[in-house]
Amino acid sequence: MMLQQQTMNPISGNPKTPICVDLDGTFVRTDTLWETIFQLLKIHPSAFSKLLVAYVRHGRAGFKSAAADHLVVDPATLPYHQDVVNFIQKAKSEGHPILLVTGANQRIALAIANYHSGLFDDVIGSKPGSNNTGHDKADELVRRFGEKKFDYVGNSQTDLKVWSRSAAAHVVGSRKLAKQAALYCPVSNQFPAATVSRSKSFRKALRPHQWVKNVIVFLPAVASNRLFDPDLIAHCILAFIAFSFCASGLYVMNDLLDLPADRRHKSKSNRPFAAGNLPLAWGAAICPALLLSSLLVCLFLPTRFILVLATYIALTTSYSLHFKSRVLVDVFFLASLYTIRLVGGHEATQLPYSHWLTGFSIFFFLNLALVKRGSELVLLRNAGKLKTAGRGYLTSDVSTICNLGMVSGGLSVLYLAMYISSPEVLKIYQNPDLLLGLCPLLFYWIGRLWLIVDRGWMHHDPVVFALRDRVSYYILILATLLRFLAIGF
Repeated sequence: MMLQQQTMNPISGNPKTPICVDLDGTFVRTDTLWETIFQLLKIHPSAFSKLLVAYVRHGRAGFKSAAADHLVVDPATLPYHQDVVNFIQKAKSEGHPILLVTGANQRIALAIANYHSGLFDDVIGSKPGSNNTGHDKADELVRRFGEKKFDYVGNSQTDLKVWSRSAAAHVVGSRKLAKQAALYCPVSNQFPAATVSRSKSFRKALRPHQWVKNVIVFLPAVASNRLFDPDLIAHCILAFIAFSFCASGLYVMNDLLDLPADRRHKSKSNRPFAAGNLPLAWGAAICPALLLSSLLVCLFLPTRFILVLATYIALTTSYSLHFKSRVLVDVFFLASLYTIRLVGGHEATQLPYSHWLTGFSIFFFLNLALVKRGSELVLLRNAGKLKTAGRGYLTSDVSTICNLGMVSGGLSVLYLAMYISSPEVLKIYQNPDLLLGLCPLLFYWIGRLWLIVDRGWMHHDPVVFALRDRVSYYILILATLLRFLAIGF
């Protein structure tokens, strides 16, 4: 049954108690208004001037309507609360009329109701001049069914105003909220709001395991054998913190802008915002807070480091909004995001640059970026798919990506050898020839990485893989031993 804009009123004459279901945070594990805002930010940012005008002239309901004029979220990409879906399907089979009653715009509510064809008997959403929340929602339901003549399924403090006039409450959320609802009417059901705790989801959204990439800022100090200089290391630590806060803020931003695409991905669909385990409003607050914290840390570093961090933000934002879908350009952007950390390490410590070390960084990190993209293509090829979603690659591109990756990996080994042979390195180490042993170690590690990719065993980002790979630790230990022997300790 396709629901239309006008009220259908199929409820009259049905002796069963109507069950009215909230949408945002209840039927879906997300907020459709925030979903609309983030999708508009990515694909139609110029629309926001019109949205602000609508908010000033017509309030929140006008803002919702103007947002829906530009974009209606795709119901197929939303994370649904399966416990609630199962409950209302059972109630529907028992003859209860089911209504979708929401503060979301009417067009969005209708799109979702029609996607779940036959589940809802009617839809009541917000319209220009009418924001269907709190007391307004309660008044509308009492007008239709009478005081205490309907059940309500909700998830927030605002819904207490509706439960105060309901026959029974079905609560999506904490026990505390259920106890509050019980002061107004009997609580028939309590459903957990999320499948994972908020604290765990918060940590996952920040991706602290990715902070290991920021260890690159220590590389200039390591290469110059200045690891035991306290002032230098203090600057490296501050640079590490600044990059870590900044990276986490940008990861959150990227997750918010990529919600529909992430939900179509096998593993990315489990990310906190995509899965609905963290409110999108939290993301809107977390992102600027982390970026601001990062900039505050920069106040204790040389001025040019701020320019490096600003470049990192610009590159990451450009990648997320545009270049992510560009074939090959995307891997060069990823490689540059690694290399900019090396530049940040130089600017934070004000140690001189080495062209050979910079060249090594460029090709080594380009190799890692190609590993990441190549592993995705191999997994898709093995799954029988022909192309990537939103990337522009075909699975038949695997051989080209692998070849480019192995070439860049080989060039990184060559640049490492040239760096080891450079005058600045020869001055630092008593036994610099021992450092040449790093070249076969690196070549082995890169070759093994591509062998794992080709066999379809690479299921993670290469950095995450290295953190979980025992052989990588063995190679790191051998490399560290060679370095100390070369120093002459």
